Amino acid sequence: QDEESDVSTARTVEIGTAEDTCSVDADLDSTGPLKLSCGLGQVGGTPGLDRAFYRNPDRFQKEVFITETGAIRTNQLFHEGKSDKWHAAHQLCGADLVQSGLVQQDERMVQRGLFALQWALANLEDVDDFSAAGGDPSARLHLSLFFEAVGRAAVLLRSGGQCEEFVSSKMMPFLLRFGKWGLDPENSDSVRGLKDRANVLLARAAGYAYLTDLLEESDDDYHWAQESCKAYSELALSLIEDGFFGEAGNFNLGVQSSSIVFCARLAASTRSAVVRVQALNALEAAVKRLHEFLDIDEEGNVNITEPKVFS
Repeated sequence: QDEESDVSTARTVEIGTAEDTCSVDADLDSTGPLKLSCGLGQVGGTPGLDRAFYRNPDRFQKEVFITETGAIRTNQLFHEGKSDKWHAAHQLCGADLVQSGLVQQDERMVQRGLFALQWALANLEDVDDFSAAGGDPSARLHLSLFFEAVGRAAVLLRSGGQCEEFVSSKMMPFLLRFGKWGLDPENSDSVRGLKDRANVLLARAAGYAYLTDLLEESDDDYHWAQESCKAYSELALSLIEDGFFGEAGNFNLGVQSSSIVFCARLAASTRSAVVRVQALNALEAAVKRLHEFLDIDEEGNVNITEPKVFS
């Protein structure tokens, strides 16, 4: 009975339709999103790579294109009151759809991406302590990645002069509340269990960098966002050793790859020259290590081999 009661009180939020999120100009400039897409142009001059990365929307979660509620995967069960848990990680793909839509000048993709993000944002409206948001025991991790995703989408939309009302009324309130909740990586409970995860710390650092881009230097919130970006980047980059981003002292391909992406986005978006140089130096070393066990043939096919060095 208790379990049924808990499930029946799961919050469900109706947010309209994807078309209600915002409208996008058909002649928008699609060059802005490129620097924050896969980001590897930061270290090697890869013309066309970012655009190719988003050329085929089939690589994204297809459910984003068909959901009638905005909820993705098992989050639909929460929306229907059949579960008392939901996971922000399932909604992350919304930011990728926003990026892809801007690059491809596809309004539907942008709207669909925002629809997925909005579902999570609506369910976080009344949350002040994010440590167990949605009943998710890994909320600190998943919401760190969601923080980066929402911030990235907001920067790209605003830089293109798109969806300003959505950015201001839906995205910024969450970014500011989550940002204030996780201010100090040395003392904040928000990073409990995450201090040895370079990729998550870099995602947080990038999120704070986006905030400094979204805020004016005269804004009261600008200073703490800038300081938090520096603090998280320093903590994350202290974990890199000989080109490896570690996680609990072990090498992990997924951590290495995602750390490179978040580090590239941090370098592309931070207003701090010091942070940018540090991030680019770490990025160059990490990419070299990545190439040690990625065999890329002449046709662009990637084969993963065993890494030659572990740390």
